Order: sequence, then structure tokens, then C-alpha cells
Amino acid sequence: MSDPFRVSNVGFVVGSDADRARGLLFFVSFRAGPLIVDGATIRRTLGGRIALSYPTRRDRSGQRHPIVRAADAAAGLSILTQVLAALHLERESAP
Repeated sequence: MSDPFRVSNVGFVVGSDADRARGLLFFVSFRAGPLIVDGATIRRTLGGRIALSYPTRRDRSGQRHPIVRAADAAAGLSILTQVLAALHLERESAP
């Protein structure tokens, strides 16, 4: 069975030195099926894990809500793996 979360058209901008010091490695955009996701980021978490963060909005009380997100953990891992592959990176060796 083919992966239903096919990612293509990955674009990126490397984070500034200040961004990278805070764990933000890349700003990314990509196509996921019929959707275009813009404003996502590749980050290194405090625990050292590589993660894909999606754009959010803040409600009036300041709480963040994702504008778009993976439907489940398997979809999220698939999308992250495909984005990193397009950047020629692996989860363990990202800068």
C-alpha cells in the first residue's frame, strides 16, 4: 500500500543563528496531498528529538491552537520523515 500522506514540493529556509540556538533549525513549506502547508518549522526539542511544528493561532486568552496538524502519530511521523528526506536529513543526524 502506498503512503496516503505523500509529501512533495518541500521548500526551506535555514533558521538564523539565534533561531538555531533556541532549537529552530528550518522554516519549511510543503505539499501534503491536496494541501499546501506553509509556516511549519523543523525544531530540535529540549530532549534532543527532531520535531515538525505546525503554524498556530492564539485565541483571546493566549492559548495556541494548530492551524493544521497531523491526524495521528503515524501520519505525523510519515510527514516528518518525508520532509527530512527531501532536505537530505535523517531524524538522528539533523543539525
